[in-house]
Amino acid sequence: MGRDVAIMKAQNGKGGFDGSGSCQFASQNRRFCLTDSAKTGMILYYNVYIAPICPLGRNEAERSGYETGVCGLEMTTVQRDEREQIAAPAPAPEVNTAPEYPAQDPARLRVYLCVKRIFDFTAALIGLILAGVPMLIIGACVWGSTKGPTLLKQERVGQYKKVFTIYKFRTMVYNAPHDVATTLLKDADSYITPVGRFLRKTSLDELPQLINVLKGDMSLVGFRPVVLTEKKLNALREQYGVFQCKPGITGLAQIRGRDDISYKEKARIDAEYAATRSIKLDLYCLLKTIPFAASQKGAR
Repeated sequence: MGRDVAIMKAQNGKGGFDGSGSCQFASQNRRFCLTDSAKTGMILYYNVYIAPICPLGRNEAERSGYETGVCGLEMTTVQRDEREQIAAPAPAPEVNTAPEYPAQDPARLRVYLCVKRIFDFTAALIGLILAGVPMLIIGACVWGSTKGPTLLKQERVGQYKKVFTIYKFRTMVYNAPHDVATTLLKDADSYITPVGRFLRKTSLDELPQLINVLKGDMSLVGFRPVVLTEKKLNALREQYGVFQCKPGITGLAQIRGRDDISYKEKARIDAEYAATRSIKLDLYCLLKTIPFAASQKGAR
């Protein structure tokens, strides 16, 4: 091919300028991706209607420095010799591969779940008795600080993707968006009350979830349930098999960063917990939760 002829080749490898003054193509309606590899490396896209035979005047092309082909209904201009055809790269799809863990022994898992339920119920009952007076004081502070109910009732996604109602002390003004995660709110601080900010930092707003544990909707340790609108996190949890276990007041992801980690990392840690859960791991999470909550790391 001479330098005075632009090379444009169909994606199926057939046809192109042959240097004789005409271009032969075997197909029609092609999309070409041309790049200026000699200069900027910019990629240009051309939609071309290609007729079976497209005459081309060589002398005119030499004078203008461009090859202009009137092919069917559209005109395409290609700079001579300084552009080469490349295949238009398709964007690589985002792949979230589920972590792989060895399968748990079914008999041992049944024993663990039975012991866990007994432990959850007993600990939640004792916790409500011991925290009864502090919860009454917190409730009075919430009720007296701003207009609205003391307790927040909100729908969350739980075990087997079943939606349940979670209980929390209200930490925002009564007219704040109800079913939107705090991290997704614009100017979330403007909705949080002074009392609510303290409760969030110390995680005391979660105390009413002991009622959820008694009811069996939640466990003391598990993945933290989120609202239905957090679709990306819920989708990853479903893909990773997280919903096979109950949500918890605290969990492995809570002690590894809480809200300071991305939703992808949170889903990965939740999957790790679901695949390796045991009484030992639950006790570890509970013991780590106390100093982590006191440090207020990752609280929002």
